[in-house]
Amino acid sequence: MACKCEMRHEGAELRLTADCRGCKEGKADLEDQACFSGILVAWSSGISPDSIVLSGIVETQYSGKALEVFSRMSVLRVEIDRLARRGPPTQDRELAKRCAKCNLAPTTVFSDLGPRLGKDMIGFYKEYRDRAVRASDAQFNDKVCSECLDRTKDDMGFVVDRFEEFLRFVIKEGFKIVL
Repeated sequence: MACKCEMRHEGAELRLTADCRGCKEGKADLEDQACFSGILVAWSSGISPDSIVLSGIVETQYSGKALEVFSRMSVLRVEIDRLARRGPPTQDRELAKRCAKCNLAPTTVFSDLGPRLGKDMIGFYKEYRDRAVRASDAQFNDKVCSECLDRTKDDMGFVVDRFEEFLRFVIKEGFKIVL
């Protein structure tokens, strides 16, 4: 369920305020998976607020590094969604139809990973890893399929680099551990 959120100015500050009073999904705390996911969806509107306020019985405000977590995750999610929209490396209609059915085409590999990113980080990583293993083990003799597979492998390397960069940021800022 999407959070009921609104952006509003409080003085010079732009706040993303979530109305948590009627929500039965989460606990009005970003440590709760439903709340985190709902705010991430609201954050994806493209406007970066100065703070987040979860407005329930008690208001909880987040700012600073907490906002940067959402910003970095939102950028990664947009990149994954962009990769999912990439078409086949051919203009041939018959080959494009075959690409649409291939489990290793970028559209298939990345199509459901973006929405999973905020909801289930462990599930996201496990599924991503499984797909990466399948892609690395695959080989095609067909030139177009090989080109598509190489693109998918490159894209997967790009996403894992960005994901690990995000995790390093969270570990460094959240736990003060430098890797």
